[in-house]
Amino acid sequence: MIWLTWLLAGLFVGSLVYCVLILLAARSYLLQQTSTVFQCAPISVLKPLSGVDEGLEANLRSFFEQGAHAAEFEILFAVRTSADAAIPVVERLQGQYPHIA
Repeated sequence: MIWLTWLLAGLFVGSLVYCVLILLAARSYLLQQTSTVFQCAPISVLKPLSGVDEGLEANLRSFFEQGAHAAEFEILFAVRTSADAAIPVVERLQGQYPHIA
């Protein structure tokens, strides 16, 4: 029966040590300095196009205007042929937003 007492005492001490280690780790984590500046890696947005759908210009404009809060980004428009009807729409928007690659 004495071995059971020692076993329970060992488990109790072990759990106390574990709790103290958790508190020390939490304190260490909370005291770390974090950067207040959020930096995003540059991204590429790929937009495949095929013809002109209703609302295409407004839809594509939203891609150009997302830059207000985004990191550096570029928009890549993909068409199958150089005669695609969406190309003039894209060129018109590129003229309106020359600062966006």
